[in-house]
Amino acid sequence: MAIFLISAYQASQSLVIPGLSTLVNAGSVLSDPQDSQDWADYLVKVSVTSAAGATAGGTVTVAVRGSIDNTDYDDANNERPIGAIVFPASGAQTCSATFAVAGPTPLPPYWVLSFKNGSGATLANASVTCRGVRKQSIRTLGAFSPGFSTGFF
Repeated sequence: MAIFLISAYQASQSLVIPGLSTLVNAGSVLSDPQDSQDWADYLVKVSVTSAAGATAGGTVTVAVRGSIDNTDYDDANNERPIGAIVFPASGAQTCSATFAVAGPTPLPPYWVLSFKNGSGATLANASVTCRGVRKQSIRTLGAFSPGFSTGFF
């Protein structure tokens, strides 16, 4: 019997993050808590638009703060970075990136996203969408069972 892992994805949903679309340079903001008890990971797509004063190489960093009880979240010094959106040129521009919330570690049952603006300017717009990822095991019988050889393995 062979076991294959496949991913089942939740429908995309928008995360409304108050203050992200107008986040000042050097400012930070948190998302609302997310309940992930039924999911192995979340994919998060972040799109940000900088204002005219953004500097080349400026970033918006994205981190996750976990909680095991939905009341006590990791503090800012212990949040786990999951990625950064880099502005390749100076001036107003829109950039986006997709990140895995869990990454190499198990997904906490509850989490919030943390955003820090290091672009050199106030953000002009932003959007965040996410999709839950559920891992499913499929066991096959027959041709892929141990002891059965097809000559392909």
